[in-house]
Amino acid sequence: MTVNVENVKFAIEVMKQAKNLNMCMYQDGREDVDTIEELHACGNTACFIGYLVLTDTYKNFVKSLITNQLQFETDGTISYGVLEDLPLDNEPKYYLSEFLGIGKDQAYGFIFGDNEEVDNFYPVDFEDVKPEHVIEKLEALLCDTKG
Repeated sequence: MTVNVENVKFAIEVMKQAKNLNMCMYQDGREDVDTIEELHACGNTACFIGYLVLTDTYKNFVKSLITNQLQFETDGTISYGVLEDLPLDNEPKYYLSEFLGIGKDQAYGFIFGDNEEVDNFYPVDFEDVKPEHVIEKLEALLCDTKG
């Protein structure tokens, strides 16, 4: 898989805006929000994916992946087993791996920290991850492309 440099740079810019990063919660707060500005204004927190999904760029990318996988009849209705046919039961690591152009184990590390394949993904305990830690990992992807 080839790293998607444009999307990695986009994710870095999103993390530069992150004021309320909480890697342990997708989005946490009293109100549902639709933008990063709303997230900050109401004091909600979000993880890396929680921030990405507040952007049109990421939402549209995921929608295009799903649309490409759906089977439609001529009248536009879904013809069969759509949810079961989507990759990995809609797991966020699939969408992040496709968005960034990285392997699923590495995407898992970005979202959940350590796993069997990736030890010590972040240099601090998962609950202590700050935006700069995510940015460092994203920047490392860009360095890998210069090879």
